[in-house]
Amino acid sequence: MQESNQLPVKHVSHTAWLVAAFRAQESERPDAHFNDNLAQKLLGGLENEYLSRFSEQVKSDNWILTVRTCQIDQLILTAIQNGVTTILNLGAGLDTRPYRLPLPSALRWVEADFPELIAYKNKTLQDERPNCHLERIPVDLSNSEARDEILKRLDKQSTSTLVLTEGLLGYLTEPNVVELAKELASMRSCEYWLMDVFNRSFFEITKNSWRDDLGKVQEGDVKLHFIPENTASFLEPFGWHLKKFLSFGKGASELKRFPKTHDAESIKSENGFYESGVCLFRNKHI
Repeated sequence: MQESNQLPVKHVSHTAWLVAAFRAQESERPDAHFNDNLAQKLLGGLENEYLSRFSEQVKSDNWILTVRTCQIDQLILTAIQNGVTTILNLGAGLDTRPYRLPLPSALRWVEADFPELIAYKNKTLQDERPNCHLERIPVDLSNSEARDEILKRLDKQSTSTLVLTEGLLGYLTEPNVVELAKELASMRSCEYWLMDVFNRSFFEITKNSWRDDLGKVQEGDVKLHFIPENTASFLEPFGWHLKKFLSFGKGASELKRFPKTHDAESIKSENGFYESGVCLFRNKHI
């Protein structure tokens, strides 16, 4: 078991532990929408330790992570049915989709994240068998040269790729997002880009508790930077057209995962829950 002080929440990669703790919580519910039994294994039984680092407001917003997980699962499976052969998960964190989703064995799934996290994940899950071909790449994605090398190599090896950046873009600066958008759009195989978006009105609803926790409770470089008014409008000039949008508000209603302080009717009046959600973009150059 990991000692809790071995993984202090001082780096953007460590937000993965909060997300995994929320997935473990959902999996334990009698009405769970997914079963992520490997989240507990990756957490080493320390989910409560990681959750204790965040405010009650953030912990009560675990519904968002459940909705986001289900929406991304749905869009990934649909994209694979439509011909996607490679999933590239940038900033994969402690994601376990290659193990828990019903994926075709021929599918290629590539995870890229910080070397320390990749090493930990490889060791912890070494006895588990993924449902597809899984490759993990240790890399600092802020290193443009290293990132470019990986993208070019995978582009040559793939025919139809979906890039997933779950929980990543918010920590990038606007110029970083523009650079990444251009790089992905230039890939001949990169057909889709799947991401979650939290627009500014969402933070007004949550009274900035997420922004405060991620900027103050977590020491170091964990800060949210990219919170656009409209992500689709922002990415359109850089080669990306919005194909599908699933809002957190509608997802909460469909999945019966309302915030503790809200109900179905109040969610309908909170525009931020409907302006934030999961976006599937298509490369306009393909």
